[in-house]
Amino acid sequence: MGHNEISIKQLAGKNSLYHGGGASGSILDINFPSITIPNLKGSVTQKRTVTNVENPNSKYEVINDPPQSTVAEVKPMYLPFNPKVRMMSYTVTISISHKITTEYYFGSLTWVDGMHSVRIPKTVKTEFPNVFSD
Repeated sequence: MGHNEISIKQLAGKNSLYHGGGASGSILDINFPSITIPNLKGSVTQKRTVTNVENPNSKYEVINDPPQSTVAEVKPMYLPFNPKVRMMSYTVTISISHKITTEYYFGSLTWVDGMHSVRIPKTVKTEFPNVFSD
């Protein structure tokens, strides 16, 4: 996409993906406000960290709408913020329920606290190019 190491560091807040950006050195390790998996072949777990900027005593609950033909598990299901805890992390594990190549399917997870909702889009494309080969 034309980005160099400096622009990736500015975007990701850390060194480039190829030099310690994540344990696997994958674009999936960047803390983007969305989840995109372009070639899911089994399951993937992604970690996201969020910052509460509203009521310091907010408790958000997740509403999970996985993309078609996938199962998505979010842990924890609640994010209880308080004046001392403004940042929290959660993980999303997305697994496939078939072994065929698909186009992109869309879903979301939404964090709600009764007054606010924060929607995180999920996009998944499965890839099994050799399923029907001889």
